[in-house]
Amino acid sequence: MKGISSIVATALLLAMTIAGGVLLYTFATKYLANAGSGRIIIHEAYYISSTGSLRVTVENIGSNEVNVTGVEVVYSNGSSISQAINTPVKPGEVKTISISLGTGVQPLYVIVKYDNDKAHTEPFEVRIL
Repeated sequence: MKGISSIVATALLLAMTIAGGVLLYTFATKYLANAGSGRIIIHEAYYISSTGSLRVTVENIGSNEVNVTGVEVVYSNGSSISQAINTPVKPGEVKTISISLGTGVQPLYVIVKYDNDKAHTEPFEVRIL
């Protein structure tokens, strides 16, 4: 009984090498496409109780422009509201977003949503002024 011929073995090794290369190429292109995307972080958030306005300062630390699409406010009583906005933020740019909440229950945390609500920041504690 003989083993497989050297031609068949070479063809199998070549097919496995090509398949591995295709998998590696697919993974690398998806990884690198996401590596340069925009990313929003919150620098500060404060609520001016006398006017009922919330101000959130954000920065885009990524390499692509990001569109901030919403702000979610979590109140001290456990309730929350979401407010839709449309604010583009260029790479490296710092912007302050102002939202009118009215007086009453004080906000506890704020979450900024961006890229059509596909991504969001971590909850950030709101300072009361």
